[in-house]
Amino acid sequence: MVNPVLIRSHLIKYIFSNYETKWYLALSGLIFPSIFILYKYYYPFPNFSPFSISYIHLANNIQSVDNTPVGYSFLLKIFGCFTHNDDALVFFQFFCLQIFVLDLFFSFYFLLLSSKWFTRLLFSLLLFNPVYINMANLITPDCIFSALTIFWFTNVLWQLFYPTIKRVIVISLLIVLNSLFDYSALWLIIPSVFVVYHSHFRFSNKLKGWCLFISIPLLFIIFCLGYNKEKYSVDTFSSIGGWHLGSSALFVYNYIPEINSDSLPVEFKKFTEIVNYHRDSLNGLMIRPDFVPNEYYLTNDASPLRVYYRYQQSRDSIKIFFKQYNDVGNFYRRFGGYIISRYPKAFLQHFIWPNIMFFYAPRAEAFINYNRDVDTVEYEIADWFRYKNNRVNFRYHTWRIPFMHIRVPLFFALVKTIFLTVTLLTFLLPSTEVGKSKTFKFIVLILWVFITNIILSIIIGANSIRTQVFITTVLLFYDVFILSLFFNKNIDNHKNDEIC
Repeated sequence: MVNPVLIRSHLIKYIFSNYETKWYLALSGLIFPSIFILYKYYYPFPNFSPFSISYIHLANNIQSVDNTPVGYSFLLKIFGCFTHNDDALVFFQFFCLQIFVLDLFFSFYFLLLSSKWFTRLLFSLLLFNPVYINMANLITPDCIFSALTIFWFTNVLWQLFYPTIKRVIVISLLIVLNSLFDYSALWLIIPSVFVVYHSHFRFSNKLKGWCLFISIPLLFIIFCLGYNKEKYSVDTFSSIGGWHLGSSALFVYNYIPEINSDSLPVEFKKFTEIVNYHRDSLNGLMIRPDFVPNEYYLTNDASPLRVYYRYQQSRDSIKIFFKQYNDVGNFYRRFGGYIISRYPKAFLQHFIWPNIMFFYAPRAEAFINYNRDVDTVEYEIADWFRYKNNRVNFRYHTWRIPFMHIRVPLFFALVKTIFLTVTLLTFLLPSTEVGKSKTFKFIVLILWVFITNIILSIIIGANSIRTQVFITTVLLFYDVFILSLFFNKNIDNHKNDEIC
């Protein structure tokens, strides 16, 4: 059997020895810096979302604990030890994302893709993708999270064809590292377990792999639970789940008859009064900010979640921040569960179904208008990046970010449409003989990734462009690969046949 470690190292030699791949590398080195320079000419300042201030605040007070994972704030803190220049941070984020996308591209080309023209098509779509530079210019963890998730998938792909225990450890550590930026990364355990199952491992090695995939993330969760218990007397891994469930329930609440607070459990009365007052205040608006599931209730200071949280703070100002946030999060978890269990039809109709649609064609959100149509930032942000004042500007002729509002969501929808179509054809058309093909494992891996990702995205409502960069990038690779097989009609004579 071929040594998997040598095969991975052969990739670098292959890139520099192959005429085609050398051109891809040269074009990348030329085009990517040009895109960055051109983009920063029109947008000299980063794009700040409602979440940006919380990450920078945590970076300034790194010993605090927020409702979100602290990985990005730690990254900002470490980066700030060297420089506070915003261009350097944006370039670092852009560089990380592009490096890992290129690593996946060359790995994919080495392992699977044989069609010259389809490879060029894929490279062009990756090279001139406007999402990547806009993601890098946004001060949130999403760019680094997407980059690390793409790197995870690259390692999973290698593990599928050339399995090693060392790579299993790397994949496990990547899951934990990604969880520092977004706890939803724990879903990556499911397709990782599948990969070990279908790898050409002895059963003992498969058992070791499964134990590693479960034990390393589990140790991370146990550590977080122990830390929160010891320092804050809180038996919770993360309070943000309760906030998300409360937010989901409020979108359902808008479509049910107004509930009299006297008919509710006593603990919900005060919060329901706040919710009813807020709902009445929005009814007079032509377009409600909560007309579809989005981040409004989590980020807007006027939302009932924020108002009730400040109310609880005023009642108990002595309690430390993290415990207050956790207690309120547990309350929102109970309230959300109560509303959803009583009105399951409204939950399916007004939360689950819209999120299915938005998974298909995601919301632009932070990419609609630059810096939320505001020419100032919070003073803490200005101080972190050493701005002379808190005003930001741009040279583009409009606040609307080009391509991102309509074209990119349509492109994301097109990628998913092609994915569903070619997958159906792959399994239905007898001419493909997919069951006999060595590409079958790769197709099933993509299905595992897609199914677990769509379930998670629909449940937590993470269906914006910035949260779907990973899944759309992976599906783009898949679409090009399967289309190349259909057009070349060589699904059983493909160059990866000798791998498996």
